[in-house]
Amino acid sequence: MNSEISSWSDKDFLAFLMIYASKADTQTTEDEILWIRDKCKVSSFENLMALYNSQSDYENIQTIQDQREKFFPGEEGKTRLGEFLRDFFQADGRFSLMEQNTMRVLTRLL
Repeated sequence: MNSEISSWSDKDFLAFLMIYASKADTQTTEDEILWIRDKCKVSSFENLMALYNSQSDYENIQTIQDQREKFFPGEEGKTRLGEFLRDFFQADGRFSLMEQNTMRVLTRLL
């Protein structure tokens, strides 16, 4: 495991998950970046984005799955993450078809 990942906090994990979710419509908007920074309170956003960009989609999914149980264990953790994702996708007042599909996929992966 990447030493950077092993030192993550729950906020880092949430930010990484939101970065993944923000790619649902193929680009991360400035509003999404601001939302992630505001809600997750991470100072290392650029490092998390660089890690996301350096990994394949499969590796990003593995990172999310591997870390989820550490920070959000069990069904309660899965439910909390689902609520967080829903809030993220609806933050701009729209919940596009691409975002809905990404939500379904992430819910299954988590």
